[in-house]
Amino acid sequence: MHRCGLCVVCVVIQVYIVNKAALASTERGACMRQVLEDWRYIAMVIDRLQLYIFLAVTVAGTVSILINAPHIYTYVDQDSVIAGLRDSTNINGTLPR
Repeated sequence: MHRCGLCVVCVVIQVYIVNKAALASTERGACMRQVLEDWRYIAMVIDRLQLYIFLAVTVAGTVSILINAPHIYTYVDQDSVIAGLRDSTNINGTLPR
């Protein structure tokens, strides 16, 4: 093939080759953009799933701690506790060992 640059056939072939390469590049770019968008969607779904799991574990842990805390439901007479502590102290005001 000659490279005269003036021949109409050479110009048409060169334009065809350039357009074919640009089309392939555009299709490759569109495919890559689609793959990138798909992965972004997958990452968003996984992120949302992890958020729901975190919230469920946090709420379940908080509720179980509050339900199992014994001092919430039992009445404690603070005056009798203080009086018992005062009675168990010695003359110096310190607790016995």
